[in-house]
Amino acid sequence: MEHFSPKIVEAVETVKTSPSVQRAFDYVKDHLEETIRDQKELVLIEAPTGHEKAKAERYLFYAS
Repeated sequence: MEHFSPKIVEAVETVKTSPSVQRAFDYVKDHLEETIRDQKELVLIEAPTGHEKAKAERYLFYAS
């Protein structure tokens, strides 16, 4: 990070070491395989403009 100002580097380090950010990273790592599977499924649902209902319903399924 030699091309960034010290304030930017300090801010990134602070965020990077935050316990809540670490928990979020751990969650992503722990659920990576299923997240990729779900994203692949969602991307295959056709959703032309004005016809997004099927995809929206699937997103709701994953959100609940």
